[in-house]
Amino acid sequence: MTQPPAHLGHPLSARFPRGFRWSTATAAFQVEGARTADGRGVSIWDAQVAVPDWVLDGSTAEPGPDSYHRYPEDVELLRALGVDRYRFSLSWVRIDPDGTGRANPAGLDYYDRVVDALLAAGVTPFPTLYHWDHPLALEEQGGWLAREMADRFADYAALAADRLGDRVTEWYTLNEPVSMTRRGTASGRWLPPSSSSSVRCRPCTTSCWRTAVPCRCCESAVPPVSASPTTTRSCDHCTTLRKTAPRRRSTT
Repeated sequence: MTQPPAHLGHPLSARFPRGFRWSTATAAFQVEGARTADGRGVSIWDAQVAVPDWVLDGSTAEPGPDSYHRYPEDVELLRALGVDRYRFSLSWVRIDPDGTGRANPAGLDYYDRVVDALLAAGVTPFPTLYHWDHPLALEEQGGWLAREMADRFADYAALAADRLGDRVTEWYTLNEPVSMTRRGTASGRWLPPSSSSSVRCRPCTTSCWRTAVPCRCCESAVPPVSASPTTTRSCDHCTTLRKTAPRRRSTT
């Protein structure tokens, strides 16, 4: 049975307008741990944290908060905090280990359990499809500098939508696209890095394309609703809407 959101009885909630939403957010690589468990593939972050001295204290995100094994405790923390929405990212390499569109059942099963646990606790799941951790194999083929990368992203998005779309109605496609394009590929300071100024505009073009493609996958995976991407300052938000509802427009 779904529990009522804990925030409804929280003293702090009385100080905010009725309907105010409380949310938290995490990223898969930051919190999941279990980097080699149950068929998970290798992402660009797995490769990068192995570079000597790249991370100041040598941290590798293993085990990290170990949310892969301890997600029931995390969900209980969310419920106790009074959170009614949780934005978390899906690990591309946990669902589609090498970026070929071949599903890893154990990875999908994990996110199945997470979504069910959140809903049972009265917390609405807001998965993010991409938080900068695509398969290393795809990066070695050009990564976001290759237009084909958007198609690989669509294949992965379809796997996620097919499995979770019967319960998940709110999706974020990209986390901070400006960060990964300008601070990552363009400047080389963040991932995915590149030292070539000649590629500065190409990831931005592919970024626009990859925003639309996964939403089409969501649309086909959860009929009779449609998916509409919108852009905020930090994230591209893809909401599954009824066909009679007005389409959202960009906020930037």
